Amino acid sequence: MSTYITFALSITLLIVSPGPVVSLVISESKYSFPRNTVAGALLASQILLIISLIVILSAFHIDPVFLNLCQFVGGIYLIYIAWSSFRHSATESNHVIRSSGKQFWKSLKIGLSNPKDILFFIAFLPTFITMDDDFFEKSIHLMLIWLIIDFLIMTMYSLLAQRIFASVSGKTIIHYLPIFSILGFGLLAVSRSLSNFL
Repeated sequence: MSTYITFALSITLLIVSPGPVVSLVISESKYSFPRNTVAGALLASQILLIISLIVILSAFHIDPVFLNLCQFVGGIYLIYIAWSSFRHSATESNHVIRSSGKQFWKSLKIGLSNPKDILFFIAFLPTFITMDDDFFEKSIHLMLIWLIIDFLIMTMYSLLAQRIFASVSGKTIIHYLPIFSILGFGLLAVSRSLSNFL
């Protein structure tokens, strides 16, 4: 039980740190609770967890060049999302009906845009899985804990954003802040991938 509590506390500190997915959730909260955006984010994190657990179990070797390339592509995608959001922000109406399918896939792609998260998971997860554990059972437990905490934190960010959107000054700040945050994360991903190639 102490292992699960430590894991829960650790990932709470990790997930609560702002990132491109959190920025997207905040941005989409201007209309209502972005359930499809949150669903895409949750699925992305679970996919990365599953891949990481398979790598840990099978001891596969991941080509760092491939990961750098994926990170570069992911960074370019984040920059595109920021540019697209900024371009449409001036003409977007509060009464625009959002496409739930598009928001889901957008969130999923942003969540998967940095495959180097897999390396983090590979370094992080073995701390909570011992040789005496049933690997499959322990993996399911860790994934469920991650899913619940991830959902709660995304919900917290969304509700907080909705309260800020309620004020006129807060509406402007929180509308543009996520856009520039996503742009910053995209530029950082591209910069890191290029520095690794050089």
